[in-house]
Amino acid sequence: MYLDVLIPNLIPSGQETTENIFNIQHLDGIQSNGLKGPGIAFITSNSNLSHEIRLNLIKFKNHFKNITIYDLGTLKEVEEKSIIELTSYLDAYNIVPVFVGIDVNTAGSLAVENIKNITLISNHIELLEYKNSTTSVNHLAYQRHLCSLNDIYEIEENLYNALSLGKLRSFPAQLEPTLRDTQILHVNLDCMRFSDAPNTNGTLPSGLNAEELCQIMKYVGTADDLTAVFISCDIIADKYQPEASLIAESIWYFMEGVNMSLPDHPSKSTDFSAFIVHSTSLDDDLEFLKHNQTSKWWLCHTSENQIRHYLACSYDEYQMSVSEEVPDRLLKFINEVDK
Repeated sequence: MYLDVLIPNLIPSGQETTENIFNIQHLDGIQSNGLKGPGIAFITSNSNLSHEIRLNLIKFKNHFKNITIYDLGTLKEVEEKSIIELTSYLDAYNIVPVFVGIDVNTAGSLAVENIKNITLISNHIELLEYKNSTTSVNHLAYQRHLCSLNDIYEIEENLYNALSLGKLRSFPAQLEPTLRDTQILHVNLDCMRFSDAPNTNGTLPSGLNAEELCQIMKYVGTADDLTAVFISCDIIADKYQPEASLIAESIWYFMEGVNMSLPDHPSKSTDFSAFIVHSTSLDDDLEFLKHNQTSKWWLCHTSENQIRHYLACSYDEYQMSVSEEVPDRLLKFINEVDK
């Protein structure tokens, strides 16, 4: 298989306790672990940073009764083919892998495998070498002074889920809907401000703070169709703190999100209230759906071939539409469906 055994005695064999974040540790191989989902699998490259993250994670408490958390050890080799096959294997058990130490193009290679929505978090706009033509690539926390005008224009004109660092701060209610349909997430730790990740190459005085990253990871954890999470960090010195603690904390909040997630997408649930909004500027009325348990909102738009398409949205966007100020994000979605 693709995984090495954990460092001996790092975690007592078979230990299952709330005093340890992991329920089950990698022992003799992934096929003999009796995997069961829903769950999360922690998998890393073989690096000192990964070791430090693991040491931080095992200190955290396990509050999560609805999921099983696995530590599946380190990858023998970081190869795209093996990561794709491993992700597919875990997906069959409803287990989401969290890969640490894997670059963005390895994450992007998964987008060729019938993935519709990938979210990239970085302080610059990362262009993937591999992606399916039908894949929506969403960019979060990019800083405009690090991006070319052409790249900014391309994503802000054509994508409805692009959020620069400034917009993320100015419109915080838009963050959760932007992340809700994520299937693959890649976090480049250069998205952090320098004071929170001082040993990471590319960080600047401006950037996300630790609390914002943890909130983002929690939101992503509630995504209905999440397939995999990738976290990469280019350490510029032989120092691994506070980066190791930061990554470990963000993974814990991701676990919390997965633990509390419900199947609340309109394609999976009927527990909705519908709200019809008439707009004088549009040909058709707008249909909004609110899930009765989670209070999450969606915009529903039907294409010419009578297929219903859904966009995760916020209550604020619904309110703006009621006031005849339909947000650009919703208009872009409608135009895309109508193409």
